[in-house]
Amino acid sequence: SIGISNSPTMTYIRRYFNRETKDPLVIREINPSPVEEYSVTMRKDSVQRVLQPGREYKRTVELDEEGKHSYLYEIACPVFEKEGNYSFVISSRDSAGNENSTAQVMQEEAAGGRLSVGLFPIAFCIDRTPPVNRITGIRSDVQYVRGDELEISIFPEDAQTGVESVELRFWKSPFAAGTDAAPEKILKYRYYGEKETPDPVHPDLGLYTGEKGIEIPVHLDGSDQWQILEIITTDPAGNESRD
Repeated sequence: SIGISNSPTMTYIRRYFNRETKDPLVIREINPSPVEEYSVTMRKDSVQRVLQPGREYKRTVELDEEGKHSYLYEIACPVFEKEGNYSFVISSRDSAGNENSTAQVMQEEAAGGRLSVGLFPIAFCIDRTPPVNRITGIRSDVQYVRGDELEISIFPEDAQTGVESVELRFWKSPFAAGTDAAPEKILKYRYYGEKETPDPVHPDLGLYTGEKGIEIPVHLDGSDQWQILEIITTDPAGNESRD
């Protein structure tokens, strides 16, 4: 059998969207017979290649008290440190002719709630690029002397992993430089599952998502004070942008 061998490796897979690559991937294979052939294949986005043993990963062998062979595959961090979608397949054939592969492990099995090792395919995404906010209908540091109400639109975008949440923070201040006070109002838009009930303080981002992406309309009342709007957009990997 082949399974995940350490906690950091499980974290990469369970979280799926990751920013950091501080720990190597460690996969353990246990086999009653000696393994005669093995390989580690990596796919990054649409490019697939076989990793080089000794340089891109190391393999150690142990024999337990029951006489079973334990093979530890440790894939070095530089192999998967660049941004992209990764998957790894470890394949082997033992002296009895049995073939084993992590490709046999399906994601559906992991969805059953069993979190023991070996139930996850080795797949995850590395993303370090923050989202981008495009804003129309208003300019920063401009004083609108008319006192009219303003209608603006916010277009959050994330090309790598998509947008997970958008938080809007509102202040009013007599000073253009702003204020250290807590926001007067906070709205955090996020996506909801089928069985979840949206909260008024956390609007459903799905209602503002169309074929061309996300568009959030914002209404600003007329005021004789400076109005401050902060936009915090976060992606599934935890990258955020502030405008």
